[in-house]
Amino acid sequence: MPPQLGRLMNLQSLTNFVVSRERIRELEFLLHLRGTLCLSRSENMIDVEDARRVNLKFKGRLDSLVLKWSDSSYVREMESDVLYML
Repeated sequence: MPPQLGRLMNLQSLTNFVVSRERIRELEFLLHLRGTLCLSRSENMIDVEDARRVNLKFKGRLDSLVLKWSDSSYVREMESDVLYML
């Protein structure tokens, strides 16, 4: 992902966001996203607080959310915690 993506506060389309441990918070202030958002490598979202700060409930123009975990690191407990906080 480009550095400082989170500064593009009026960004409306972001079809795929590759999650990294440090960068998930970049989505926090992108309030104008619409359509479909795919979070790839969701296993990197290991901090539940970071997942909460993404604030999907305030991104009312999103039609769908796709979460993709890589097969090698699938952790069911973390998945449910992350889903709850999103």
